[in-house]
Order: sequence, then C-alpha cells, then structure tokens
Amino acid sequence: MPFALPTASDLRRLLAALLLISCAAPAFAADLQISPIRITLDPQNPNAVMTLINHGNSDTLLQLSVLAWTQEPSGDVLTPTREVLANPGVFLLKAGEQQVARFALRTGQDITERSYRIVIQEVPRQRVENGLATVLRLMVPLFVPTPNPNVSMEWGARQGPQGLEILAHNIGNTHVQIKTVKLTGSAMAPASKTVNLYVLPGATGTIRMPPAKPVAAGTVLQLAVDSDQITFSKSVRVGAPEGVAGQP
Repeated sequence: MPFALPTASDLRRLLAALLLISCAAPAFAADLQISPIRITLDPQNPNAVMTLINHGNSDTLLQLSVLAWTQEPSGDVLTPTREVLANPGVFLLKAGEQQVARFALRTGQDITERSYRIVIQEVPRQRVENGLATVLRLMVPLFVPTPNPNVSMEWGARQGPQGLEILAHNIGNTHVQIKTVKLTGSAMAPASKTVNLYVLPGATGTIRMPPAKPVAAGTVLQLAVDSDQITFSKSVRVGAPEGVAGQP
C-alpha cells in the first residue's frame, strides 16, 4: 500500500518526538509510540524489552538495530556492534497493533560506562515524490553502567558570535544528560535555557544561551545546571574553564 506524503502537521509532530526521545514520558513520532525511551543493561540485568505501538491507520515496516555511540568534536559517532543484540531486526507493525522488541547484552562492564543508541527506522517503500524522501528514524539511548560511576564535569564560558556559550566537558566515567542551564551575574541579566544534551565520558558539549548583550572576558558568572545525575553549581569566568565534580 503506497504511503502518502507527510503533511506539515506530520513533520512538526516528528520533530517534536525527536526532541522528546530522552525525556521521561513515552515517545511519539507521527503515529508511533515507544516505551521506555532509555534502557540500562548490566550483567545482573542483561535483558530488556521495548514496546512499540502503531496508532496510525496504515502498516509500517520498521528496522531495529543497536549501534555503539561515541562523541567527537564534530558530533555523535555511531558504529555497528554485536555487544547488544536486538530482536526482531525487521518487522511489519500493523495499524493499531503493537510489537515487543527485545535486547540482550553480550559484553561485560568496563571502567567507563558503555553507550549505545537503539535505532528505530522506517524501511522506505513508496515515499518519494518530487525529489523528497521522508522516513521515520528514532534513536533511544542504551547504557551499560560502570561498577564505580564518577560524575565529574569541567565547565567553561565564552562569548560566541550570538551570545554566551557554556562548555560542558565530561571528565568522569559516566554520561551526563544536561536538562536546564541558568546563568546569573552582576554584569548581565539572568539567563536560562532548557536543553536535552547528553555528554558522554571524554566528550564536550556546547550550550548556546539566548542572545544577550556581550559579556567581557574575565567576568565571573554563577552557573547552575540540572542534570540526570546531580545538580551542578559553580562560578565560571568568561574565557576561562572551571571545574566541578560530584558523585551520583
């Protein structure tokens, strides 16, 4: 059965779902609902399941895979792996029905947390018209925690072309999911931003704050960051890195 071209409303719902993938509630993309939207595996709990529900009016052919996840300065890097197996690999999810996907760990723990992405991708059939191809692709985090997690971040601030930028460098051995960032200081109006940024061990993330008047190098600001691990609070100097560490 041919697919219809997505409407503007469909595209807006897809973008919203991609932003929700790392939040606490079940994720929706177009008419697909998945739950849970983050999975943790370890040698004591090496198996997990995910439920996918098709709330739409048409069948959807989906491909399921797990990729190893690292981060470079250029962005996320996903590579094939057999350390976590997914089943079924390809399946037809009929309208109004659900499918249970199963995941199995095939590796042990390490001194650093292992990170993966579960990729749920629509297999394109007849969805190309006027040179435009649109397929559903969702990615869900999967972690294998280290036995001795240490949350440790270095924070920096710099003046970017459009405003202040906060640099979050993960020097610990477990991920940090940054949720909200707040900045205050005598030289600027209070600023805050809600984000959904994963920073893996050894990686650096950049949070661009809302546009504001430039802040001179050397200015000291108060930084407060809410994450899935701990709440960070630190004085940062614009143009100079600062460090903060904690335990989960």
